Amino acid sequence: MPVGLYAIIESAFRAAQGWTVDAQRDAIAAMYARFSEIAEGNPHAWKRRRVAPADIRDASARNAMQAFPYTKLHCSTSNVDQAAALIFCSAGKALALGIPRSQWIHPLASTESNHMVPVSARDDLARCPGVSLAGRAALEAGDLHADDLDLVNLYSCFPVAVETYASELGIDSSRDLTVTGGTPFAGGPYNNYVLQATARMVELLRAGPSCHGLVASVSGVLTKQGFGLWGREPGRNGLRACRRDRCGRARSEDQGDRRSVPR
Repeated sequence: MPVGLYAIIESAFRAAQGWTVDAQRDAIAAMYARFSEIAEGNPHAWKRRRVAPADIRDASARNAMQAFPYTKLHCSTSNVDQAAALIFCSAGKALALGIPRSQWIHPLASTESNHMVPVSARDDLARCPGVSLAGRAALEAGDLHADDLDLVNLYSCFPVAVETYASELGIDSSRDLTVTGGTPFAGGPYNNYVLQATARMVELLRAGPSCHGLVASVSGVLTKQGFGLWGREPGRNGLRACRRDRCGRARSEDQGDRRSVPR
């Protein structure tokens, strides 16, 4: 089961950071408690209720241990009924329809890594090289650094997915790492959650004053990594799409002036 494999990776990440078991448990409980606060303020979240760190950290009758150190509230759930949609159009069509420019949000980059390695074959369970490859490609396409990102949504099937992505991208783990509240509180597993997260990102970018937002994707057991970069202003080169293969070689597609705007 994924929860067992992710728990193993969590232990490897803890060892690499030099944390004690208790320090690790406290850290991931505090992170997910903050996620629950964000979900409380997200009108689209399926569980809009703040949860205390201790209630996440420790097993109970309603929060069973799934695979140490993960309790139920550390895990995504499929017991949701949600949907989201993005409508794209060209800048010319948006002008013709009279959509105010303040409502335009531009896709700046779409990247993914095809560096897919089974868990048992990985040299270092605490690392995920594809995150660095695809994440760096997305930021470079937008002429940005990690510190330039106003909003971030890291995929949160299990805590180590969030921790690993933040570490590989050089994102300060003390900042908010979700705009939705994460999969335990604001969505279900798999790619539908990424669609919901992107829709929420668009809402928040429109509301301002944030200018750039990054949405991360995970497939499998940190097996395939992807990113979507969004902005209130169009990129200088339009939309850039990039895939990197197992050797880290880039295959880039410049979409040029085919800029599209989700409504």
